[in-house]
Amino acid sequence: MYAGRRDAPVYFHASGEASMEVLVSALKVADEEASRVARCIEEHITGDSSEALEEFDEGEDLVALARVRDYLDEKMSAFLADQDFMVGKTFDLLELNRGLGNLKSECVEYFRKIGAFRSRFTKIPGSGCVTREEVEQAFAQAVKDAIIHSTVSKSKRIDGRGYGELRPTQFEQGSNGLCTMERDGTKLSSKVNVTTSKSPRTLDCSHSLAISAAPFHMRNSRHHIRALEYDLIQYGQESSFFTERAFSYSLPEFNAFPYYVKMKSQALSMDGSFPTANVCASSISLANAGVPMKYHIAGTSAGILNQEDSKPAILLDLVDLEERLVDAIVMMTSTGAGDVTSASLSGVKSAISFESLVDALGSAAECNEGIAEKMNLACSLDSGSSEGSILEKIEIPSGSRGKVIGPGGSHIKEIEALTGVIVSLHEKEDAVFVYGTDPESCKKAVAMLRKYAGTSPSLSVGKSYKVKVSKVLEYGAVVEIQEEGGDGWIHISELREGHVKSVGDELSVGQVVDATCIGKNARGTPQLSLKPQSSKPASKAPSPKASRSRGKKR
Repeated sequence: MYAGRRDAPVYFHASGEASMEVLVSALKVADEEASRVARCIEEHITGDSSEALEEFDEGEDLVALARVRDYLDEKMSAFLADQDFMVGKTFDLLELNRGLGNLKSECVEYFRKIGAFRSRFTKIPGSGCVTREEVEQAFAQAVKDAIIHSTVSKSKRIDGRGYGELRPTQFEQGSNGLCTMERDGTKLSSKVNVTTSKSPRTLDCSHSLAISAAPFHMRNSRHHIRALEYDLIQYGQESSFFTERAFSYSLPEFNAFPYYVKMKSQALSMDGSFPTANVCASSISLANAGVPMKYHIAGTSAGILNQEDSKPAILLDLVDLEERLVDAIVMMTSTGAGDVTSASLSGVKSAISFESLVDALGSAAECNEGIAEKMNLACSLDSGSSEGSILEKIEIPSGSRGKVIGPGGSHIKEIEALTGVIVSLHEKEDAVFVYGTDPESCKKAVAMLRKYAGTSPSLSVGKSYKVKVSKVLEYGAVVEIQEEGGDGWIHISELREGHVKSVGDELSVGQVVDATCIGKNARGTPQLSLKPQSSKPASKAPSPKASRSRGKKR
């Protein structure tokens, strides 16, 4: 989706999986078409595309507003010159916002005391009076101009970083799909739960944004708590939409991973770039929960700051104050391989060029590569699957789905309760999926499924397997096959060479031994032996009946 004026992008949103070159080419085509339509509209309205529409508000007292701006500019310059918001090497944005809030209150009180305020309904043009709303707007513009002037003149941002520097980022993994991320003033936790699903929709994102985590300007601009809650709900929905778009084309398809992935994020504090930071934390949470992923998804924000006499400045990893000052905000997510999964342009306050938009996208893409490397160090991905997670597909005999499910789903509920794994039946094939993070629990679940389905593990005759004794009986032992899952049988005659008086003299419950597969019995249960096997397979002895038949005279 793309919207723009003549040679000036205003908004766009793209999602999918494509290279940076493909994205820029698509944006060029969209920008040319939007510019053509904008010119047609201007010609239709004005009759001449070069004619500009002039607006003048007769209610504004330009002289009075100029005096207000001069006073506010002087106060802002003194405020920034006298204050130091660095605590060691850390920038205290909360203290800056608090200081700006106090300064705004002082300025508003000053104009009230000198009698400069008039109601906008009783204001007389040319009287030298202004409204409270005009003073607040002038203060916001004075803050923007002062910080932009400081940033451009020093080539350093308000927190001391360069244009392309990122804030220090820390990832902390928890168990079972939990990740906590901290980026200076932005702190959040992401939790991923995986459950069975009967619908092709496999991803759901939700955000919980507490009032205490709201940015300072959001809390300061809303005087009613209900209005603040509404703003947080809307902000959370926008962030959820952005996160879903970032991962929708990167997660495995439903046929390969038939599970419902629920992603929930909790904001502890927000200081800019929350949606892109949440994408980074959610990517690690997905990998930690065992969702198969080829690459991590990294995200960053870039601000476009227009300058009068030079090229627009591109600021990466915006803080909350910078998001309100820049002329446009670009957010991008991409994989570790460089493919873009989501990109958007929003918050345009003044006209930006298409070239500056492309520069911002390129800077964000380079930044994402570095973030992806840090994410791989925090949670590495091994051959496209998450380390420590197990997703196994088990074939079951045709017509055995009812045996696996059990009355009222009792068998599946029992397996999930005893092992902690998630069991899901394939909709079209005779197969069952087992998903979990503990190898031992998954093996136990596979063994129980095969038992209910009436199948046995497929073992190669002559190959040795690790088995664990589960039962000791009079004529043999029932063993659990460690690697393949399922049960096997060792007859008393296969325990060792020679006569064995009692099975309990040779084996005990819980003992792990190496056993060789020698075949299957009539029920399909693997037959195992503890005897040393010769390198060549022994020739099959003739049956007594065959021997008698060869001994008969013709």
